[in-house]
Amino acid sequence: MAGAPIILFVLRRFGRFGGPVVVAGYGTLFVRDLTMVTSGVPDRLKPVPRRLLFAEVSVSATATLAGLLAWIVMPSFGERERLHGRVVGVATAASVATLVLHAVRFAIYLGPGQGRIAPPYVSEQTERGDP
Repeated sequence: MAGAPIILFVLRRFGRFGGPVVVAGYGTLFVRDLTMVTSGVPDRLKPVPRRLLFAEVSVSATATLAGLLAWIVMPSFGERERLHGRVVGVATAASVATLVLHAVRFAIYLGPGQGRIAPPYVSEQTERGDP
């Protein structure tokens, strides 16, 4: 829940050197979310957490790509300051949005019903492998 303030602190405190740290974090979240989607997790989720997961994938991808562009690619090529400022703004907004979606999704998982579709009834006999 404290992720967004920490990210903003890292970006403000360490500036250009904090950017790659933030990009690494969002890149990790993006890969994790993408892995969840491709492995079939959305099929086991209720509608709201499913939509939040898809939204988190797209926003974390935006945060990762914009962050790479803003904090790694553009400074290396000496891009214009005005354009760089806009890209940093997009990367920061997408970073905060990712953490907000992530926190909301996990708050749902911690609540009653846990955001997952209830598994079909399984008898003790089925669990043992008896027909």
